[in-house]
Amino acid sequence: ALGERLRRHADTRSDWPDDGGRTYGELAAGAAAALPAGAGALAAPERDAMLLRPPTGSEIIELLPFAVAEGFAPAPAPPVYVRAERELLAIDPTAVDAAERQLFNLPVDFVEHLLLCGDTLVVPAMDKVTGIDSRTGAARWQLANPERRLLERLGIQRGVLLVVASPRAGVGDAEILGVEPLSGAVTFRRTLGPDALKPKATGGNVLCMDVAGGDAATVRSIDPLTGATTSSWSLRHPSLRGLRPEVDVTALRFYPQALMTHRSLLLLPLDRSHADAAPRIVALLPTGEPAWQWHDAGATDLLLAAMHGDDLALLVAGTGGACRLVLLDPADGSERRAVPVGFDAAPRNWQRAWIDSPAPDRLFVESFADSDRTERQVVSVECRADGAAFALPLTREDGALIESPVYGPDFVTFATRASRGAGCRLWCVSLLDRTGMLPNGRRYRPVAGAGNVDAMAAVGRNVAIAGSRGVVLFAADRGPR
Repeated sequence: ALGERLRRHADTRSDWPDDGGRTYGELAAGAAAALPAGAGALAAPERDAMLLRPPTGSEIIELLPFAVAEGFAPAPAPPVYVRAERELLAIDPTAVDAAERQLFNLPVDFVEHLLLCGDTLVVPAMDKVTGIDSRTGAARWQLANPERRLLERLGIQRGVLLVVASPRAGVGDAEILGVEPLSGAVTFRRTLGPDALKPKATGGNVLCMDVAGGDAATVRSIDPLTGATTSSWSLRHPSLRGLRPEVDVTALRFYPQALMTHRSLLLLPLDRSHADAAPRIVALLPTGEPAWQWHDAGATDLLLAAMHGDDLALLVAGTGGACRLVLLDPADGSERRAVPVGFDAAPRNWQRAWIDSPAPDRLFVESFADSDRTERQVVSVECRADGAAFALPLTREDGALIESPVYGPDFVTFATRASRGAGCRLWCVSLLDRTGMLPNGRRYRPVAGAGNVDAMAAVGRNVAIAGSRGVVLFAADRGPR
């Protein structure tokens, strides 16, 4: 947030004596160049490096996902964060001595995800948001909440942590707060009003949909630095009848997760519950008039609609279950690319959320290769006009895919449950030619020790798989076991 404000006044000279008369632009560039290197590229999961067991035999250990916020000094080797019952544990994956692996343990309630901002770990709970040292657990700040309101985070936008505070008993209005994540300082507060739905963070802004006003909802764009309204759109056009409050306000409750913007346009994905005909995308001008509309007469569902840089990515299901990835130019709705991805496709590394959820660089899809639904496959597609795509058949021993697959610099790794009984299989294949990246050129290997696996993630340079009996950490280089 501070960096963005400095860039707005890049030609202005600082009057701070230690800055030596340099401009704010020069200072911002120097600060960026001084950032330390991060943990490095993800390594192929060639061997078991560590097995983390629950602290006691009766507990279940869960891998806590964390997002690394952009614009902060990267942590050189982030710990593995797990939850055991009501404790948050931080494990150092680089420690040689087993006695030194646990960095800290803290009591927590209702924590499902974490945010890493440099070396500050933001821990959002149901009625408490705290910032701690990512390696020692030492407290750095806690968001004041004397009324014990429900707190929901919207992630980081332009360096600001966004939090929605709602009254528990439904009496009073909710607020959106901007929080500087290194210090916990509140940068703004804004009342949302009784008819506002939960805001959505997207594309460096916050979109708030208000269902008051009778026959039309309104969407406002809020600046995450100041909380001020920067744009607004009225949803009165006839093509948006399915988004009118009188249709069903309850059904609109989760719709803001789908909202996106591109420059001055509001992008509205409409499925069959919101559109009279085939699913479509409507791009709305600030005047409330459509700038363009996209639809496919054969489409039956929009499985994904998300921005990826200057492309709008859609995963479209059509007649008979045939699916394709479509890339549109968000300025005019023209089609840039369409790639078939099989039948009954399901994206495995993307889902709608209240936090910013752009399309991934490479979309990973599970589908059937044939209309008879006899041959299962996974498909990887780069979300750019000239990107590579490939399909990889699964075997009869592969059951359901574990979310979420992980991409390295030249490989993709994913896991499947066993088609019969317990167990898990870990795959790792080259993006170039689909050859195996595991020892001896294998594409896959069994995973032992984790029990019934339910999650996988990248942690620094390592791949981690979590199950009912523990967390297995994999590595490529030789080191402690």
